[in-house]
Amino acid sequence: MSEVEAGSGNVYTDLGDPEAKEMLAKAQTVSSIIRLIEEKGLSLGDAARLADVPQVQLSKLLIGQFQTNALIDLEEILKKIRDYTKHDDRICRAT
Repeated sequence: MSEVEAGSGNVYTDLGDPEAKEMLAKAQTVSSIIRLIEEKGLSLGDAARLADVPQVQLSKLLIGQFQTNALIDLEEILKKIRDYTKHDDRICRAT
């Protein structure tokens, strides 16, 4: 029978990542960004415009390619999207 080992609650710690706490914080921030985009019903393009980042960059973050991004930059993206309301005119659609 196989042994089961309890995790630490941080997969990055369990994998031996020396920057485990920061990586977990980044993952949680990206998760919050995804949740907000869904809750606000934003398209990827609209979310990128709000966050003032290229759509390609935001797309990469949302599929898990966030490791090289600074936590402070991810938190700024989260803040910009969180602060958006439907009556806000910051989303300018291309014609």
